[in-house]
Amino acid sequence: MMLTVKELDEAAWREACAGFQDFNYCQEWSYATAMAEIRNSNVEFLAFLNEGQLVGLAAVRIRQLPLVPGGFALVSKGPLVLTSSQSGSDESTLRAVISSLQDRYVRDQGLCLWVDSCLRHLFADADDLKDSTGWEFDGPNEEASYRTYVLDVAQDLDDLRMKLDKKWRRHLKLSEGRSLEVDMGSDADLLGRFDTLFQQLQERKTFEVGKLPEAYYSAIRSDTGSVDYQVMIARLGDQDLAGVVLSLHGEIGVYLLGASSDQGLETDASYHLQWKAIELCQSKGIKWYDLGGVDIEANPGVERFKRRMGGLEVGIGPVKEFMPTGVAGLFTKLAQKFTGR
Repeated sequence: MMLTVKELDEAAWREACAGFQDFNYCQEWSYATAMAEIRNSNVEFLAFLNEGQLVGLAAVRIRQLPLVPGGFALVSKGPLVLTSSQSGSDESTLRAVISSLQDRYVRDQGLCLWVDSCLRHLFADADDLKDSTGWEFDGPNEEASYRTYVLDVAQDLDDLRMKLDKKWRRHLKLSEGRSLEVDMGSDADLLGRFDTLFQQLQERKTFEVGKLPEAYYSAIRSDTGSVDYQVMIARLGDQDLAGVVLSLHGEIGVYLLGASSDQGLETDASYHLQWKAIELCQSKGIKWYDLGGVDIEANPGVERFKRRMGGLEVGIGPVKEFMPTGVAGLFTKLAQKFTGR
């Protein structure tokens, strides 16, 4: 399959994305643009056509090495290849789109191409995709670029509740007896309240996340409806205790950010809020709730919290890497060695 590649402007990109089941926040215009700015890179929004028919999309963040040939091109949670009319995945299309990306960035521009698969592919003929791409989708994978727990929230709530670990379920029951209320939406006030909680969390945990939250905030502020972003705040009276930020699209909801205050920890507000997030996903027709990744070494407490929610452990990766040859490849490998990526 020989594809034609075309760059799209914002209006055309947003319209095209609406026709893909695997569209997600990483491929959303505002988020990709914000991430490119944060990473001091550029971004291209590409459409892939087969005999004039749109078959794939990819937002590609590009960072050239200064003064010397080489650099990097990243497709995060993509490319998009599952059109709305498809009942399952098409491995030939995925292979053709990746080949076109290699032609454009590796062979023509001398860049290292990274392709980080979309979680949506897990739920559409994953075995076929695994055979054709080398990605691992089925269960824990030590070399995975993304490890997470995924809940099937299309189940009855009573069944979901019974699958919770008994300790998690006990904390949830305690939270439900504390008269907590939840505010939700995507307006500036809720976003500001969440950011206050997030700053408190960073001070308490003494960890640094850089400017990543700003990419989410930017996407929410410029939201055009292509992704349903929801900010949820649990409070007791007028005191905010915990917050989460979610992205909802198609069949998948993703837990992007979470935070709680000291009082939130004491009142089990995060348990209450996650259960409300599950209920929200159900009300929006979401089938799969991705708990936003885990790192058992860096953050074992969060990993334990998510594991006890009774979901499926999933590992996707490693990221597929395509390195250029020649001088560009040499400089790119040196840059990769000294920057750690």
